[in-house]
Amino acid sequence: MKKATLLKMIAIFVGAAAVITGILLAVFHFSKSADSYRSILIYELEGRADIERKGTGTFAAAENLYLESGDRIMVLAESFMRLKLDDDKYIMVEENSTLSIAAAGTKEDSRTTIHLEQGAITNEIQNSLSPDSMYEVTTPNSVMAVRGTTFRVEILYDKDGEVYSKLSTFEGKVVCRLIYPDGTMDEEVPVDAGKEVIIHSNQDLTEYLTDPSDINYEDLSLETLYLLQELMENGTQIAGIDREELDELIHRLEGNESPEDSEEPEDTQQAENTDASANTQTYTVTFVYQGAVFGTQSVQGGENAVRPRLSPTASGTWDFDFSTAINSDTTIEWKTN
Repeated sequence: MKKATLLKMIAIFVGAAAVITGILLAVFHFSKSADSYRSILIYELEGRADIERKGTGTFAAAENLYLESGDRIMVLAESFMRLKLDDDKYIMVEENSTLSIAAAGTKEDSRTTIHLEQGAITNEIQNSLSPDSMYEVTTPNSVMAVRGTTFRVEILYDKDGEVYSKLSTFEGKVVCRLIYPDGTMDEEVPVDAGKEVIIHSNQDLTEYLTDPSDINYEDLSLETLYLLQELMENGTQIAGIDREELDELIHRLEGNESPEDSEEPEDTQQAENTDASANTQTYTVTFVYQGAVFGTQSVQGGENAVRPRLSPTASGTWDFDFSTAINSDTTIEWKTN
């Protein structure tokens, strides 16, 4: 009788121990998962964007929505989105952009990869990454890696569908590696603050079109310029342009007249209009894609604008006769086929 009671007590003890062990394992697993959680928040959205999630399907994006690692983001025309990762990494996604985010590790040991398929994004990493952390942006023909900086990556296509990746470094340093058609990669090339590179690829090759050169801020979108203006207001040093130059550029690209232009004497304006052949004034030609500025040119009065070497999409055309002389500020729109 005593033996049976003893065996029964042992069985109860073993069972209780197993339950406790299971609880402890579950708590450990939950804690580990919580520690590994990476915050990816949509904290600003204008217009419309869609999220594609494995196992869920496609649904509309919304402000204050937390994303998951692996989500694919599609920002539509006349829209833009701003994301916040781990409270110190920010991404502005411009219109007509598609990307996916892979985020692993913890806030202290983060591994972030942005796969940009089309469009443009501006990245701001406020705090230097830890030695074991990683942040990179990939395009079809390149990989850009940083430790703490502000930079923009854009993908463009020419009329033949060949790919151009443009990297502009506003602060810090970005290292860039080419991806060749066979999947192999080249050595790292540093792109310092105030510099940019364009990478071209087709089915046969991948190449830098030039060495790192000064950023042409006039080619940037207004959304990017607004963001740089905001960063400057918060004390960030943006290389290659000062606050006054940036404000003037934004003012001009918005299509606003300067005070000097608005006060020009009427007889001078009439003289320019009646003698276009002797026009020595410089005009701004603005290339627009779906409501956003794609690029600008300064053209002497009576001269012709030059068709941009790069195009916003793989198919389409600029809705303009480039044999027409320019005698006023002109806007040229991209029309898709």
